[in-house]
Parts: sequence; structure tokens; C-alpha cells
Amino acid sequence: MFLQTDKKRNNTLEKNRQIARSIVARIEKGDLTAEQEMCLRYESVLRRVLWPLVNNYSDVDDLINNIWLVAIPKLRRGELRAPETLVAYLSTMARRLAANENRKRNRQKTDADTDLIDKTVSSEGDPLKQADTSQAIELTAELIDLMPTNRDRDILTRRFFKHQERTKICDELDLTTVQLSKILSRAKYRLRKLAIQNDFASIFSC
Repeated sequence: MFLQTDKKRNNTLEKNRQIARSIVARIEKGDLTAEQEMCLRYESVLRRVLWPLVNNYSDVDDLINNIWLVAIPKLRRGELRAPETLVAYLSTMARRLAANENRKRNRQKTDADTDLIDKTVSSEGDPLKQADTSQAIELTAELIDLMPTNRDRDILTRRFFKHQERTKICDELDLTTVQLSKILSRAKYRLRKLAIQNDFASIFSC
């Protein structure tokens, strides 16, 4: 039973990598439907990355649009050397753009300045060289999605991606601080175990 579950999870992660390779290959060939598929498939991951950094729905929407403005031309030109790292690539780009947005928070900006955006991303070097953090974000999100218990997924997402305070989680889920500590501890243990089972322990921290 457990071996079958582990095999299923491994297959799911490998399937996600194959999907990323396929999307990138199709974009390089000029397939517009692949670009649409990428936007739909990875928008939720990018929102998880951006929300703690920007914390404003309107700014998150603008940043996601800017990501596509930069990423799609780069992918068309074949600049992503490891297509299976697509989500890490997009996540790194999201964090760079969010940092740039925070530096310009006091300035009104109505149109996407793609030259400036491109410069911001490129100035940080090859995202693959800095993939550890963004890859951890990607894999943690994937692992959380694979967890069988809704409560574990909900609490871990609230804590690690929405960065909610413990008191807020307790209020919204009608839990005591002691109950939350126990649930969170067990969920983190199961997440670590899942990471180890999938050979992600070296880049995963919780």
C-alpha cells in the first residue's frame, strides 16, 4: 500500500517535469496554445510566490502579466537551458520583479516597461544558478499538493505561502494554540517524510 502510494507520488512529480519540458518545447516551436497552457497552469504557483512579497492583489496581477511579457519571448528564443526547471525559472523571475516593484512602490506606473523588467531579471544572472530557493518553493508546493489530508494542505499553505500568524490561523479554523502546534508539527513531519521519500531532502527545509 505505502509502496504504491510512494510510486504514485514519484510518478506525479515526474509527470509534472515532463509537462514542463513539453510546454517549453512547444513554445520554442511557436505553439500559442502552449503559451496559454503555461499561463493557466502556473499562475497559481506564481501567486503563492508573489503574495508574501507584495501582499496586494492588484500588484500581484500586474506582476504576473509582466512575468509573461518577459518569459514568453525568452522561451520562444530557447533561452531556458533546462526545460524541466520551468517553474523554478518563473518563480525566480517573480521574486526579482517583486523586489523591483517594492523599490518603486512610491512611483505610479501604468504601463509595463518590458525593457526595465528584462534588465532587472537579467542583472541577477542566470536563474538556474540561483535555482535552489525557487526550486525549493516549487517542490514544496508540489509536495503539499500531493499530501492526502486537506487539513495538512490547508495549514501548511497558510503558514508557509500565505505567512499567516498562528493567532489568525487559530481564529479562522477555531483551534487553540496547543491544537495548532500539534497539527502543524505533525503536518511538517509528514511533509519532510514525503520530501525524503522523493529524494528532495537536500533542498527541502521546513
